Amino acid sequence: MPNLENHDIHSQTQFLIKFCKESVKFLYNLILVLIGREDAKKLLEPLRLFFQFIFQAKVTIYLIITNILIYYIFLLFIYFGKINPDIIYNYIWYPKNILTLNFFPMISSMFLHANAKHLFMNMFGIFIFGRIVEHKIGPFKTLFIYFFAGVISTLFTSIIYLFFIHDNTGSLGASGALMGLVSAAIVSAPFYLTYNFIIPIPVMILGWITILSDLKGLLSPVQDNVGHLAHLFGFFSVTLWYYFLGEHQQHEIKIGLIVNIVSLLMFAAIALYIIL
Repeated sequence: MPNLENHDIHSQTQFLIKFCKESVKFLYNLILVLIGREDAKKLLEPLRLFFQFIFQAKVTIYLIITNILIYYIFLLFIYFGKINPDIIYNYIWYPKNILTLNFFPMISSMFLHANAKHLFMNMFGIFIFGRIVEHKIGPFKTLFIYFFAGVISTLFTSIIYLFFIHDNTGSLGASGALMGLVSAAIVSAPFYLTYNFIIPIPVMILGWITILSDLKGLLSPVQDNVGHLAHLFGFFSVTLWYYFLGEHQQHEIKIGLIVNIVSLLMFAAIALYIIL
């Protein structure tokens, strides 16, 4: 991992400003290197800054690396015939596991993904929201929220599927855990700007889009193989893990929640005004 000597980069905005500055200085430094007045290491500054930004949120990166490694190790073992492909079913979560008290797949299924697209979408989400939560709440509590949301989403969804829907369909993926990070990010840093759609967008708007998408998927179900109910339980796990935070962080979460509610009401009022 790169040796990171500079001060922490606290936001995507700060990173982009620094990266643009270093990129502009790159040509100037290149000229100085060519005439022997500057060390060639200076040309690596934009790359060093990039790695600093990527690896700064260590828990977030370790979660991403772990998920990717598990996915491709499974693929390689299956491809070279080292394991039976059916073995994966031992690590997928099924609602009936509750009845047999077999809870290990509840954790193992969080690190399994159906395909590369499924893996990429979840890891991209973890990178966006995990970094924010880790900066605002800390690495240990980020890890706690991740697993807590994953367990809560799986447990409550399984109860509904098992006792009300009577469906024992298996599930896998980190989506429930990711949704815990989404809810944590939008209430701890609602105005944090992301540039994932080129233009700067407050993270709370991304969170709203995500939750509305799952609500739509739940109320107007289609065969998309997406666990919308589990996503929602992961998102609303904030109402439980909130009590494991310190007093100061609880206060910040309350303020963030109020900001989200007020902002959402304002957007709704503006939308109704435009429509009517």
